Amino acid sequence: MAFRSCLTATLCVALLACSSSKPSSGTAPGDDGGTGGSTTAGFVPLPASPTTFDMAFTVAPGSEDFECTYVTMPATAGFVVGAQHEYTVGSHHILLYRTNLTSIPAGQASPTLGDCYAATANYMNTISGVVYGGATPTGEMVLPAGVGYPYSANAVFLFQAHYLNATANPISAQVSVHFTTQTTPVQYSAGTLFFYDPFIYVPPGGGATASTRCPITQDITLISEGSHYHARGVGYQAYLDTAGTPAATPFYTSNSWASPEIGTTTMQVPAGSYIRYYCDYDNSQGTQTYIQGPSAANNEMCMFVGLYYPAMPTADEQCYSGDTYGTGTVSCADTLTCLGLCPPGDAGVPTGSGQPNLDFNQCIQQCFAASCPNATSPLVTALGCIQSSCSTQCAGQGTACATCVAMSCGTQYEACANATCGMVPAP
Repeated sequence: MAFRSCLTATLCVALLACSSSKPSSGTAPGDDGGTGGSTTAGFVPLPASPTTFDMAFTVAPGSEDFECTYVTMPATAGFVVGAQHEYTVGSHHILLYRTNLTSIPAGQASPTLGDCYAATANYMNTISGVVYGGATPTGEMVLPAGVGYPYSANAVFLFQAHYLNATANPISAQVSVHFTTQTTPVQYSAGTLFFYDPFIYVPPGGGATASTRCPITQDITLISEGSHYHARGVGYQAYLDTAGTPAATPFYTSNSWASPEIGTTTMQVPAGSYIRYYCDYDNSQGTQTYIQGPSAANNEMCMFVGLYYPAMPTADEQCYSGDTYGTGTVSCADTLTCLGLCPPGDAGVPTGSGQPNLDFNQCIQQCFAASCPNATSPLVTALGCIQSSCSTQCAGQGTACATCVAMSCGTQYEACANATCGMVPAP
């Protein structure tokens, strides 16, 4: 069996929000349901301040743009306690990311803009979490008293805007984001749950469902809930599984990919719980296969996004230990066989993102999506062992891989082989 090195035990589901790689230009309408060709008429930039950040650029006809720039927070450390945004029609989303930078690289500071996925820019490899995002032309965030996103003095954030233009005319895009900040201490640090399903397969002429389950490792208070998927998305449900029993009723639903409803229910989520969510797709009139990826025109997504406090480690915010990726009936053993038959390389998947662990090719995504929910945990455990112990031997097909797996990963392989399919595993 040949297993690609990107299939690690945790699947490295990290730091994405439309951040696999730069796709080819698409020809889909903007997510707001408009037809593109917008102007700046009616757009009023938010009041200028040290924490107001603006973008202005032109989106060519028939194109899809990801524009990025770095911005700097004030010289005194503090907390973001609220935010507002406004953008001209045609945007799929805007995002402000935390980064691991201590200073802005030369030539990449606002107002200079760059392609977020240009191989030489390295933008998306610097992100380390999400502070704010929006998927409607206007919006705001107000955190409860005593809660704030901490930032260090002169912290570097990455500002991203994603636009689509299906028309024959250019779009004059403008984006404005304003943070409300304070320097006095808060009781709790805020965080953003940013859960992303790396395995989606939507065939032509039919429908599909994607799923992910993410563990909650400490007691948190969830203060808003939202979904994110693309134009084939027709339904969304999120469940909170607690006390060892999968929930029967969703706590959040949505049926709009363009302007998803934002839930504002405050929920206490105890440690040991799981957030389990599903995206339903309808491609019955389509002739193209859609897999996970950044392009709103040519890929699909399935995300759960939520504001909460107190903040968990990044690995938990981003669901590094997610499971139940499949919604089909294929066993763990048969999924291993399926993966072993997948061709090497990233054919059919955008490349150049600098995050190869998210660039799963279509075959790999299809294998995972077709697996049953109970297959994920033993499957990922077996793949993790194979990656760590047999990556060289399993770089190509042959007896060397089988021998190594039998010698070094026999227990994990046997657990996968003996796993039976069933419903969602209990938390």
